[in-house]
Amino acid sequence: MKKQKIVSILVLIIILFISPFCYATNPNIVLSNDFNVNTNCNENIVTTVEEFRTIFPQNQYEGNIYNNAESFLNMQKKYNVNAIFAACVTIVESTGGTNWKAIPKSTYNWFSISGGYKGSYVQTNRKWCKYDSFSQAIDHFGELIAESPYYFKKGKNTVSQIAVPFSSVGWGKSVNKLMNERLIELKGKIANQEKNNADEYDKNNQSTIKDLSNKYITLANTPNTANELTKSNKKQESEENVEEDLAEITNLSNKSIVSEENNDKKDISNSEFNKQVIDKLDNESKNNQEAEKQAIKVEDEEKKIEKDDTVAKGKILPQTGINFIIIPLAILSVIIGVYTFFKIMKCKEI
Repeated sequence: MKKQKIVSILVLIIILFISPFCYATNPNIVLSNDFNVNTNCNENIVTTVEEFRTIFPQNQYEGNIYNNAESFLNMQKKYNVNAIFAACVTIVESTGGTNWKAIPKSTYNWFSISGGYKGSYVQTNRKWCKYDSFSQAIDHFGELIAESPYYFKKGKNTVSQIAVPFSSVGWGKSVNKLMNERLIELKGKIANQEKNNADEYDKNNQSTIKDLSNKYITLANTPNTANELTKSNKKQESEENVEEDLAEITNLSNKSIVSEENNDKKDISNSEFNKQVIDKLDNESKNNQEAEKQAIKVEDEEKKIEKDDTVAKGKILPQTGINFIIIPLAILSVIIGVYTFFKIMKCKEI
């Protein structure tokens, strides 16, 4: 049972040492002069509302992009059109839904998409799609880029490739610039957050590692504790024996006094009795000294046997100064060695 506890504690210590190095960097941010906005490329993709809102905060663009973060991510999942790209397009076209000089605000057409949406539009200098909400406009934009014959279906996946059919070369440069700025900001915030998480993790687990280490040392030192307890018990037993002998001598002395007062006939005189008492005390003292020597001898033999047995089995445990780096590495080396041995044996069988 004790061995199992020690192994379990060592495993926990290894896990606590390794865990801070297991943080993953997300998303995969690749800065560029011309971004691929088809999420099948698996670059520059945010997948949570929290990440999206870190680069489009509530105090910008009247909170329009911030408040529609979930709609942008739903569109990204549905059509594989990058959500950051779509948000940057609204900034270029309508300053995030706050500039309505060319198109009426009631249209919610913050992408400036011309034509009609399911038969709904408004007419100014040209026809503009009319939506019931910003969210509806986001979904239509994703559908347009992914399913119309002019963009993804024609192999146009980067901002500059999409720019000319959708607007102009200058439009593409503006969108790429905005995406670079937002992704640089996101990359910095993710790095800071990961550092803070690692620092917090280390701080919270230092005490845990210390407690586990102390517990390991206590378990490793258990045999010594048992020897000390045995020694203490032997000493206590010896003291109790001396007290019993003294009580017996006192009782004999009292009986002698009573016998003398009652003129009880005794063959033993006072001088002889005193001599017996002295002899008995001397004998008890010698016996106690001999008992203590014997106890020390037995204890030394037990320690020697225990040490030899431990060395023979290869199970010597550290008493003090545990090296928390060597122990985990040693355990990992044993595991790797066993695994390699079985691999070799399996290859030989084949």
